[in-house]
Amino acid sequence: MVVDVRLEKVTKKFGKTIAVDSVDLYIKKGELFGIIGPSGCGKTTTLRLIAGLEFPDEGRIFFGEKDVTFSKPYERNTAMVFQNYALWPHMTVYENIAYGLRLRKLTENEVRRRVKQVLELTKLEGLENRYPTQLSGGQQQRVALARALVVEPEVLLLDEPLSNLDAKLRVEMRGELRNIIKTTGITAIYVTHDQEEAMSICDRIAIMNKGRVIQVGDPKELYFNPKSFFVATFMGKSNVLKGMIKETDPMFVELDGLQLRLDRKIDDKLVGKPVYVVIRPESIKIVRENIDYAENIIEGEVTSISFLGSHYLLSISIGSIVLQAYAEASERLSKGDEVKVRIDPKDILVFEEQD
Repeated sequence: MVVDVRLEKVTKKFGKTIAVDSVDLYIKKGELFGIIGPSGCGKTTTLRLIAGLEFPDEGRIFFGEKDVTFSKPYERNTAMVFQNYALWPHMTVYENIAYGLRLRKLTENEVRRRVKQVLELTKLEGLENRYPTQLSGGQQQRVALARALVVEPEVLLLDEPLSNLDAKLRVEMRGELRNIIKTTGITAIYVTHDQEEAMSICDRIAIMNKGRVIQVGDPKELYFNPKSFFVATFMGKSNVLKGMIKETDPMFVELDGLQLRLDRKIDDKLVGKPVYVVIRPESIKIVRENIDYAENIIEGEVTSISFLGSHYLLSISIGSIVLQAYAEASERLSKGDEVKVRIDPKDILVFEEQD
């Protein structure tokens, strides 16, 4: 049975340290939900609370209409995929996957049926008699996932499941992992420190910091419409500058002598006050044509250039300001080149300096 998951004002303390601070979360039925944040933000503790490996000091946890706040892990019908996979090295792939079913006293016919089904789902057919040490990292990860799925949990919990893979395999496994989980229709909660990984896998994401949930939304919402300076700078790369709002209609921000027009709704109370300005590198576009009528076209010098395969990462010096920007690999650019760039007014994010 697929269930939704609710956390209501959940708090967990370890001594004087508040690891999870009055967290409210709602995870929909069948949703692949991510929890991300910097180290020590409380994301893994939140997952352990949902699993029943920790109990909250305050608040309630619900699976559907069932209050599981103080239920034991085995009473919650969850399954977890750990960072290190936790496979039994002395057992074959088949035995590792069947282990949880045998603990539940299922008949051998039912065990065989379910293991066969999940082997097909995770593309592990033909590897049943191998031991974990005979498998690649990606295959071990799929065995750990198969072992979790075969018990047909109401909620699947994943704690940094791809972190032990090399960079190339990690990227390849993202789509495969999402497809497998979405095929089952199960409610899944995915914890990672990797923002790009979360955005590529999850339907919605909660961003945590210092034990609190800062913002919840789908990946595009969090990336393009962050509600706070923390979210804006945590999601993806960004240029962070200090400035001052100077005008209200149209609205401009002044950055050490440079004026940029803004095209986002900004509170009038910020006029005349210092602010943080966040501009993503992909929002800074190289301009080749003469389009002087467009807004926010500025000239600068390329002070460093790094080739990253599909694109360049540039440092562009504009007076006392240095901006990081991307450029297509097809651009013929060198250090010292004078360039024109345009920053779209709608791509400039502004936050109170005290944020």
